[in-house]
Amino acid sequence: MNCRKGEELQTRFRTDRFHCINGKWYLTLRENETIGPFESKEEAQIELLFVLRENGFITSTECFESIMEEALDSGFQFGAVV
Repeated sequence: MNCRKGEELQTRFRTDRFHCINGKWYLTLRENETIGPFESKEEAQIELLFVLRENGFITSTECFESIMEEALDSGFQFGAVV
């Protein structure tokens, strides 16, 4: 099993990072930090990308820009009410 940089090998239990409560979407990080609310799951997913980049888990600007471009090409709009 691979582990993140700076972490020891340990058993992890997979859970969904995204939760919808009362029509609003929230993002839960491994550290049990909850971020939100967001208007859509897609908006929460985009925020996760920003968190990963900010914390050094996405180091390639090209990779990040590619993911963002794909999201925008699919019709995603920041702050759009669904």
